[in-house]
Amino acid sequence: MLAGQTNKEIGRDIGLGPRTVETHRAHVMQRLGVQILSQAVLVATSAGFQSPSPGPKVPQG
Repeated sequence: MLAGQTNKEIGRDIGLGPRTVETHRAHVMQRLGVQILSQAVLVATSAGFQSPSPGPKVPQG
């Protein structure tokens, strides 16, 4: 989420479907008590999390 990836991109990276990622994202946002992604980023950065540097994009065949 912090890297700004879409649900589809996150799912592809970790082997989950985009709907599953969407469900997990909503759960995380609920647990953080935030409504929008920018609020979640503020909470995460204030807790010491850093946005991962984007790795090289590997084409999917």
